[in-house]
Order: sequence, then C-alpha cells, then structure tokens
Amino acid sequence: MNSELEGYFGYDEKIPSSIRPIFVWLCQDVLSIVIKWNFYLCLFGNEENAGLLSDTALGSFRIIEESLRHDLTMSICRLGDPSRDKRGYCNLSFQTLRELVKHDSIDGLSKLVDEFLEAHKPVKKYRHKQIGHSDLNVRIKPQENFLPDIGRTQIDRIVKLSCQILQKVNQHYTSSEIMFLPKLLGGAEDLVYWLNRGWESEQVGHRRW
Repeated sequence: MNSELEGYFGYDEKIPSSIRPIFVWLCQDVLSIVIKWNFYLCLFGNEENAGLLSDTALGSFRIIEESLRHDLTMSICRLGDPSRDKRGYCNLSFQTLRELVKHDSIDGLSKLVDEFLEAHKPVKKYRHKQIGHSDLNVRIKPQENFLPDIGRTQIDRIVKLSCQILQKVNQHYTSSEIMFLPKLLGGAEDLVYWLNRGWESEQVGHRRW
C-alpha cells in the first residue's frame, strides 16, 4: 500500500510506514482545501471579480459559490472528526494522526490539533445545522436560531492550522518542509481573465451596434 503512494504529494520514505498512508491522504485532503479556498477567494473574496461574476453569469456562480462553501465545510469538518466513529471504524482525521504518532512525542503537535479543533467549532455547527442535516428551527425561524458568522479570518486560520499540523509531523521525521502552494492550471485567475475578455468584447459589440 505504501509503495502505491510514491509520487503523491506528502510522500516521503523517511515517514514511518505505520503512519505514511494516513499522512499522505491527509496531505491530499489539506492540499485540496487550500486549492478550493484560494479558488473561492479569487472569485468571491474580491469585490471586482465578484461584480464581474454577477454581470456575466450570476445564476451559475451562485451555484458554484454554494457548492464550494458546502464542500469546504464538509472537508474541514472531516479533518476534525474523532479517531473512531460510533461503530468503531477509524476516521482519516487529525485526531487519528495524533494518536498514531503519540509514542514519538512530536513537540507542539497536540497543541496544534487542539487549536484546530477549537477553531473549526463554528464550521462544525454550521455543518450540523444546515449541511449535514437540515435543522428545522434554523430553516423556518432563522432570525431566532441564527448560525454562527464564519468569516474569512476564521477560515484562513483553520487552513493555516491544517498546514501547520502536517508540517509539524513532516519536519519531525524528514527535517524538511512541505510547500502548500498549489498552482492550478486553468484556475480562478484564468477564468476571471476570460470572463473579462468576453465581457469587454460584448461591450465593444454593443457600442458598434
């Protein structure tokens, strides 16, 4: 199983084989969150870009925004799952990783995991009330049962802590760093560029007419 992971982001032979699979797959999950969060910020966290999306394909980008928000919520919450579920099955989560490396006494790791668990509580509540389940009172009386306000600063911190947890483990075993700096080919910047080109072309066509 470990050999099949060679070449994956986060793979290093210096990491013990007993934790290598869970470490690599957590690296995949966190990298995916980083990519999607950067994509989300480029499209919807920039006022000028958000205006362009509204002017070009409002309905489509509303669906994309909601889908990204829900996906990020579920992904973040999975990282905070307990090491085992109620049926005893092991979860792919930071708490599982912490338990597996406990015997190696990685300084500061447990504190980082605790900070992540605390930081992701509002996101977890949002998942329970509106995404994973549909809380009746929240849906029919939102003004009386409002969900926690989750802003960019909170998600930035959650993403940063996620990277730091894996960085801490990696440095302990390999004395090297993992760079969570993905470059997405054909990503949000390219999408905004081509939307701008199309919008500008459309405006020129209207002026000529």
